[in-house]
Amino acid sequence: MACARRSTDFPPIERRIRGLDCRVAGRDCAIEVGQPGPGDGADVVAIIDLGRHLGYGVFTTADAEAPSLTIGKPVYAVTDFA
Repeated sequence: MACARRSTDFPPIERRIRGLDCRVAGRDCAIEVGQPGPGDGADVVAIIDLGRHLGYGVFTTADAEAPSLTIGKPVYAVTDFA
């Protein structure tokens, strides 16, 4: 959460997101923590809701300090950790 705030200057929403069903670069995809991300294939370590105006930040092992991908809202589905 702290890295999301540093990279965006806004406090992220407190939510534990496991996965997103969304559209990236014109393709439908499922993004899930622990799986390769749709961008560079690096493993997703966190998906953070960055707020109403910024969408979702997808953080990977490539750079855990900044989102490797930002997904705009709305998305098809959000799955939280139980």
